[in-house]
Amino acid sequence: MKFRDAVLFARERLTILHAVPSQARMISDLALDSFNNGRDDILNSLIELSLTQGLSWEATKLTAIELIAQRRELPYPLSNWLIDYLAGEIVEPKRPKRFSRGWPGEHTERDAEIHAVVADLVAAGFEPATRGDISSQTSACDAVARAMTELRIPPGSYKEIKRIYTDRKKDIAAGRNVQTPMSVMSELIKDTR
Repeated sequence: MKFRDAVLFARERLTILHAVPSQARMISDLALDSFNNGRDDILNSLIELSLTQGLSWEATKLTAIELIAQRRELPYPLSNWLIDYLAGEIVEPKRPKRFSRGWPGEHTERDAEIHAVVADLVAAGFEPATRGDISSQTSACDAVARAMTELRIPPGSYKEIKRIYTDRKKDIAAGRNVQTPMSVMSELIKDTR
């Protein structure tokens, strides 16, 4: 397989990343689904958490946007939250520095797919991601980085793709499953303290 073929292979596999919802969107969808089924408890909890936890803030905002877009009446707690927000009485909580790259679990699906594509290219005969940053740009990580750049999905640098690939490879070798909801929740719980 030539390098350009590897890039095209990676592009085809990674196109699905455009459809992966954000963590905030997934939480908002859960709140909307429970609300549509006559349960207010998840939405009410989300609104309460939004005052101290940034991910819940984003999800609450998306929930309000979705209900307004559907031209539906907002539930009382959400309409109060929106009024307080628009009046400047409540502000979005600061994102903790440790989440500057995103919320825990936000890139889990993306990173899993990047690792899988790099691993498939390595199995097809490409160098594993071990080249120096200044040598010829023909490794599996280079092909994936080029594909990500062409798809306009971050990250698009060799260095970041290599980091994702090697971190994921270490997690798999150590038997860690970074996709478990508990690992994501434990990180978010630290954010609410």
